[in-house]
Parts: sequence; C-alpha cells; structure tokens
Amino acid sequence: MPKGEFVQDEKTAHPYIRVTDMFSDRLDTSKIKYITDPQFEKIKRYIISSDDVYVSNAGTIGLVGKVPKWLSGANLTENALKITEMDKSKITQDFLMYFLRSHKGQEQIRARTGGSSQPKLALTRLADVVIHTPDIFTQKEITDILTSYDDLIYNNTSRIQILEQTAQAIYAEWFVNFRFPGHEKVRMVDSGTDFGKIPEGWSIGKLSDLVNITMGQSPSSDFYNESGEGSPFHQGVTNFDFRFPTTTTFSTGGTRRASAGDILFSVRAPVGRINVADRNMIIGRGLSAMRSVSESQSYLLYNLKNHFATEDLIGGGAIYASVTRADLSNFPLVIPDAKIINLFEELVSPFDGLIFNISHNLSVLRCSRDLLLPKLVTGEIKIK
Repeated sequence: MPKGEFVQDEKTAHPYIRVTDMFSDRLDTSKIKYITDPQFEKIKRYIISSDDVYVSNAGTIGLVGKVPKWLSGANLTENALKITEMDKSKITQDFLMYFLRSHKGQEQIRARTGGSSQPKLALTRLADVVIHTPDIFTQKEITDILTSYDDLIYNNTSRIQILEQTAQAIYAEWFVNFRFPGHEKVRMVDSGTDFGKIPEGWSIGKLSDLVNITMGQSPSSDFYNESGEGSPFHQGVTNFDFRFPTTTTFSTGGTRRASAGDILFSVRAPVGRINVADRNMIIGRGLSAMRSVSESQSYLLYNLKNHFATEDLIGGGAIYASVTRADLSNFPLVIPDAKIINLFEELVSPFDGLIFNISHNLSVLRCSRDLLLPKLVTGEIKIK
C-alpha cells in the first residue's frame, strides 16, 4: 500500500489479501479487507488469480496457499509472491502448493531466506527451489487424499467461526447496543466521558479492573527446542491460528507463563492480535496473558475482540508498534453490571467449550494430514 494509506472494512470491488489472512494450511477469508478505487489504481499490478499459488516472503515467511475463486483478482500484499502460469503437463497447482508446505519445501524456503534483522525471501531464490514430481496422474491421486483432509478441516473451522461470530454478535447486542436482558427497565445516564450515555448501574473503568495481566519475557534461546522438551513456548503471533496457537517450539526455561484458558494478547506489532492458550505455556516478550479477575473468561475474550478488532490501534485511534503493561492496564472501557456479565458467561461459555472440542478434533486431523503430507509428496509412501 502507498505510504500513509490503509485498508478498510467497508466492502468495495477490490479485496486486499494480507499476510495476516494467511495461515500455515489455509487462507482465512473471514476478515478480508478492501481498498478504494483510487488505491487500486496505484497497486493494480499486485493481483492474484485462483490459478496461482502464493508464498509469503516477508514477516512470517513460507505461508503457502491458493485463493478461492470468489477472491480471484484480489490485490495481494507486497509481502507475498505468486507463482503463476505453471506447466500443467508437469505439475498441478495443488501438488506445487502441498510440496511447498511440506518439510522438504519449507526447508528449502528457509535455506533461501536472506537478511538478519528483516528476513526476506527473494523471488529469484524461490525460483531455485527443487521440486521432485511424480507423473500427473499420481500427483492428482496424492492431492485428492490431502484435499479430503483439508475439506474436513475447512468444515470444522467453519463451525468454529460460526460459533464465534454468534457469540460476538450477542456481545455486541448486549454491551455495545445495550440491548441486554431487561434493558427496557434500565435508564440510560450520562457517563461524563467520551463513552456518552451508559446504562444506570454500569461504570467507567480500565482494563486492570477486569483482568490480571502477565507480560511475557523471553528466555535464552539456549533453552529452545522442537523436540517437545519442557513447556510449549510462544514468542509472538507467528503460530497464532483462528482461536488457539499451534505449538512448534518448546523451552526448558522461562518464568513468564500463561495458564490454559488465558487470553494471549500480542503487545508488539501487530498489537492486539488475540488467541487463547489451549494449555499451560511459556510466553515471550511479544505476548501478554490475561485472566479475568471474576473468572468471566468468555466475557473478557469477546470484550477484547470487540475493542481490538483493528490491529495496531489502541486508545484514541493511535497506531502503536508496541504497548506496555501500563498501556494495557489503563485502557479505558465500560464496566457492566456484574449480573449481566454473569448472564452472558452462562450463555456463551458453552459455545467456547464446544469450540475447544472442535479445535481438538482439528488438531488430530491436521496432525494426521501433516504426517502424510511429506511422505506422499516425496514418494516415501507410494500410491498404488
């Protein structure tokens, strides 16, 4: 995007795909942003077709996928490359995508990533990746197997998204529009702040009135490993997923911890991205962990998602590259009557329990697929 210009939520004819929409095994289209006609004219070279394969080449490097047909022609971030015009007599789009996602593909991408402070994958280096391809018929058989897993994963992910969207809609109805149970009998009063009128009995406070905050601190890299030794370790948002992070790194040292169920909130760019800890873990300096002081964790989650729907904005619309404990603690908000919070918790926490169970099933599916993927695309497992 041109300097000083930003994407928007309002729908236009020009969707804009960001690296933040990309995950290790899919494109999340639930929060697609858009640009205006004048912005499109400036960057119209940067578009992607549903026949192309994208590869993120800056920030989180090596995210690989394809866009659905309804996004064909969308603008693609400058932090991603596209592979286009494949020789389809030699390789299919899906096989190429799965190969680049496999351990062999990711290993080559990492080996070709240059730069230390701001690593980047150059186009010419990506072109040097060596791909071992079986015949087209075998490629299609391999990708049919992997796609069947992806379809199940997609369906389960859609269920999670519907549950979360429903919970978020209830939150907005009760705590943004003030149409909570019994609201007809509650008088609106002037809060004396920028929040304007609020229901009588509610108050203006700050985030620290609702939560205990743990700021992350990174242990020495000497403690890191990928063999499962110690506790799961998350430095920032690299392995954030739709709801729960995917753990690939562990640490045998570290004193700053998040407990299962804590809300993980990124405090370094992108500020305000949210996940939930699915287990006890060590957190690094890019994250904070939040726990409701009243055990109203579902209310806290949807409260934060509402306030930080736009990343890197905190307080007064100011753009932040990082935030401190004080910034978070002093974040102003409306504090509802405790009875209404408890009613919301009783209604919505079962949604979150179901989301956790579906996510566990997703993890099993992903694990099975990811065990098969490298063996299939490298020919270790033969298709009969």
